Amino acid sequence: MLGIAVLIQGMAERIEAFVADHQWLDQENIYVLSYDRPVDEGLRVFSIFDPDCSWAAGRNALFSAAVAAGRFHGFIFMDDDVAFIEGDMHQFIGLCRANSNLVIAPVVERTVLGRGVLDREFQRPLIIDGQMYYVPAEFIQRSSIYPLVTDYDDVSWWIACEIFQQTLHRCYRKECLQANRIRISNLMHRAGTKGSNYRMSELETVLEIANSHLSQAGMESPFYGSYERRPAGRWKRRYWRLMRPVLRLRAAIPESRIRKPS
Repeated sequence: MLGIAVLIQGMAERIEAFVADHQWLDQENIYVLSYDRPVDEGLRVFSIFDPDCSWAAGRNALFSAAVAAGRFHGFIFMDDDVAFIEGDMHQFIGLCRANSNLVIAPVVERTVLGRGVLDREFQRPLIIDGQMYYVPAEFIQRSSIYPLVTDYDDVSWWIACEIFQQTLHRCYRKECLQANRIRISNLMHRAGTKGSNYRMSELETVLEIANSHLSQAGMESPFYGSYERRPAGRWKRRYWRLMRPVLRLRAAIPESRIRKPS
């Protein structure tokens, strides 16, 4: 029976702590990449040590290794510092197993701040953050989301995140699910970049490059259009005030389509 691979990237100490806290997981289904030092050799996880690896390149390396094993029907990609505010890893994996054909994302802080959570258990996501998500193997085979784009890693690692998220929004929105009873945060968003090797850039630069890349690939969308077409300055708040009800309406998904873990 095919399983789910858990792919974790970050600091060795946090990765080791995750494995210790989740001993119910089969370690042979855990693939890790650390950038500060190799992980404990006593662990039975598949491990990569790469101090010069970018976020997207690390995701790609872990994905390639897990695919080569040929025994997984889906992949959970996550950062090393993810913390569950609501729900837990066991619930998330159960939901992924029950809905193994969908891309699944938990609620993150930006979703809450952007009022992107409907009063229901499931919806289509308004934000698919790179902190953590599940992707089916079959979906990856027929889509263009992996390997992640690494062309702009020297500018900002956020660009790959944005291209990934917008590709899903623009081309595969109906195959994505947001689990509103599972909420996470991570150290990056709680305390900035302290203790991390994450390379960032100004948000406007990230959006400009990401949207230019997507436009060249023919992925235009009236709801997620190019950055240049969005209003700036004092009109920006009014624009999103008008757009939010439309986006929330598009986020509704029939509950009958969701399988809940038994």
